[in-house]
Amino acid sequence: TAGTYKGVKPLQEFELPADIVKTVEGRRGASFNPWKTAQNYRTRLHELLWLEEAQQAQHTHAYDMVRVEVEPVRDYMDANGMMNCLGPSELLTRVKCESLLAEKRPCIQRGDKVIASRPGDGTSRWEGFVYIVTHNALLLLFGTEFHAAQPTPTQMNLSF
Repeated sequence: TAGTYKGVKPLQEFELPADIVKTVEGRRGASFNPWKTAQNYRTRLHELLWLEEAQQAQHTHAYDMVRVEVEPVRDYMDANGMMNCLGPSELLTRVKCESLLAEKRPCIQRGDKVIASRPGDGTSRWEGFVYIVTHNALLLLFGTEFHAAQPTPTQMNLSF
């Protein structure tokens, strides 16, 4: 269930190569060889995958939110208009964001990782996941310690 999520062993993160990131951000000219030969096929395919990953990361960070109000919720309306009620120990976090989710691509999707932090506090960070995306709000799933540590409602910085 939503509120009893305790997390699993996190996947190891691999940093994007710095030269690829600089190329995507426009701080360095591309040194990409567009010609495919038997000798460079493996290297070329690897560079293409890194370029795509760097571009996707840049697009996703465009959805980062600063000082947005978050509130715990125990019930929500699903896409079929049905009211869903969570158990007494289960909580989701609602973030209203009408202007951010209006048919933009790439979109924030269910299952995307989100990092929440208090504005001005670089030490407290919580990892959660996007549980539901609606036309005007996100419902996020965090561990129970997130809600225990926050007054309600509160402002948070969210990074995707």
